Amino acid sequence: MPDLIAQADAAGYKLMFGETCPLGRDASKGRGRRVAILTDSNTPAEDITKKGDPITDFLLSTGRWIERLIPLDNGQQMLVATLYGYSGASSCANAYIDNEKLVAAAITRMKCMGNIPYFINADVNVDPATSKILQLAIEAELAFDIVDDANDGQPKPTFSRGGISKEMAGAGTSRIDTVITN
Repeated sequence: MPDLIAQADAAGYKLMFGETCPLGRDASKGRGRRVAILTDSNTPAEDITKKGDPITDFLLSTGRWIERLIPLDNGQQMLVATLYGYSGASSCANAYIDNEKLVAAAITRMKCMGNIPYFINADVNVDPATSKILQLAIEAELAFDIVDDANDGQPKPTFSRGGISKEMAGAGTSRIDTVITN
């Protein structure tokens, strides 16, 4: 990790990591970092995360979420978060439930910020269209999947077992990444 931070610094960026978490479904695979935010080194990114709020404490405890407040030139501000869902959520019921809890907590945190623009850059490890929590939030206009919206409801795959390419489609591809906003 220090090497990554040094490389980012040398290139003019600041790299911030989320909390550590188990690297597998059980802790036997060790602990590591799953989420990060990279900003230009001249962009102040403030950690406004305060412990003591049950939603924030839950998100921090997963090691799968990080957020930063970024002041804008016009005196306004925005929030950027990174969210990493549970591997296997598309095929394992327990992982799907854990994933849904994670997505619900992230959307709740976003809503706590009121009208401040909030962007959750997410690898939800399931097609966002199959996340019941995300779809309920979208239907209630509590959240928006701007990748889906920008592609008229037909976003392209973001994952391919055979490797990432510009025109990937078909078997072994899926859409598991998105940007959720208020």
